[in-house]
Amino acid sequence: VDMAEKAHDTVPATVANRSLAVSLMYNGQFKRAQHHFDRALELFDPILHNDLAQKYGQDLGVANHGLISYNLAILGETQRGMKLIHECERYAEACEDITSKCYMHMCAAFYHYVLQDFSEMGRHTKSLADLANQYNLSFFGDLAAMQKSLLKLSSGDRTGLAELQEIDNSLITANIWGLLPVLRTGAGYSVLALGLKDEALQLANSAQSLIAQTGEELSLSDLHRLHAALAKANGDNLAAEKHLHTALDVACKQGGKLLELRAAINLARLMQEQERTDEAIAILKPVSDSIAEGDCPDDQAKAKELLNVLIG
Repeated sequence: VDMAEKAHDTVPATVANRSLAVSLMYNGQFKRAQHHFDRALELFDPILHNDLAQKYGQDLGVANHGLISYNLAILGETQRGMKLIHECERYAEACEDITSKCYMHMCAAFYHYVLQDFSEMGRHTKSLADLANQYNLSFFGDLAAMQKSLLKLSSGDRTGLAELQEIDNSLITANIWGLLPVLRTGAGYSVLALGLKDEALQLANSAQSLIAQTGEELSLSDLHRLHAALAKANGDNLAAEKHLHTALDVACKQGGKLLELRAAINLARLMQEQERTDEAIAILKPVSDSIAEGDCPDDQAKAKELLNVLIG
């Protein structure tokens, strides 16, 4: 980034800032990542930077408006994230580069996954799978297969677990580890909801192991929430509360407002069950109030419903 900015050439400066932003996001540094994502957008010129897909791997309009949406969702800025993912789609439709179109569908699927909008995730996953199959793109094909298995699990279809494990092994063999902790953690929630506690624990532990190896902390807060859910399922509310406090602390330090809200909701519900009403309100209300009106609508609806019950 330093070299590109000093050269006063907007093309490498755009690519450098976006590349650094993605790395920071993977490391859980969401606020720092957003600074460089925004810088990449500031430098981006849709006319000057057109037709560079073959040089940089993706069309720059697609690339600059892709994973930034995921980072914005985690920051709790879901309205802006939605706007940028629509811009990403628009650039993908305008370009002829197949890799860029696949990249857009990948980013959009992950964006909708973090928001738990499985309908839109399914639409983009199908398009990604179709393109990967048509052009024999194994990387995107494996990602689409992984996303399909997550969709199956979220709908209550247990066959998704075997499919997920098969694709997970394929990705590890190919040294494609990025986002696997996120996918394993997400799968763990769905598997636990199916009553498969041992399998959910295995997914949680494997996600933790990969985080320890790679330093990818994108899903660290969510992983502690999963461990809390596992502890609660085993009747250990003390361990569950400890994990939820850690999840809340991690999300707060990382600047992940959406993850912070989800941890606060779970912790407040646990306290509600123990008739610790004042503590539950003190945990949940400040986090909910810190998110802008219209952002994180589904999670905010859950938070406000719970607060209404708690406040009475």
